[in-house]
Amino acid sequence: MNDRRKLLDPTLYSVVQAEGTSNVPELYERAGDLLDAWDMAGARALYEEALAREPGNAQAYIGLGGCALQEQRFDLALQLYGRALELSPTSASANLGLGNVHQHQERYAEAVKHYLEAVRLDDTLADAHWGAASAFEAMHDLVAMHRHARRVLQLAPDSLMAPLARAMIKQAWWSSGRTLLRAWLFGRDSR
Repeated sequence: MNDRRKLLDPTLYSVVQAEGTSNVPELYERAGDLLDAWDMAGARALYEEALAREPGNAQAYIGLGGCALQEQRFDLALQLYGRALELSPTSASANLGLGNVHQHQERYAEAVKHYLEAVRLDDTLADAHWGAASAFEAMHDLVAMHRHARRVLQLAPDSLMAPLARAMIKQAWWSSGRTLLRAWLFGRDSR
């Protein structure tokens, strides 16, 4: 038996085996569904099974990092996302995960660093723009917050983030409309 399988709850491992999932992409898909449904134990079992089959696969580490983050096990989440980034240095998802962990720990400058790297790697990642907007809001950088909130609306206008992004934009305009107007007119937007 592979050492990684020893990490699994025996009951969950038997469920994974009984269902007969034979390919790793299918495991990821099912684990993602469980993660979305807040079934951390089930998702973790499937990601661990995926790691048992492909030990160097960054996606499984990202999934396990997501489980740890949802369980507020921040140190573990940092390790798992960090391992994913070691395996796949150009992973926007791993950077997004690291940004989310730092955001939860109120380490906004570190969160922004990872969100901006995720955006650099994949500018269509609405969650990374949302994270950046939220972190910039906490840092009182309304110009950068506004820019990323607008991008959220462009990428995901019907998402749950959209009303909050609209509120951020409104806040930025009311708080510093002149600063934003000058930034747009004279190109002072460094982020």
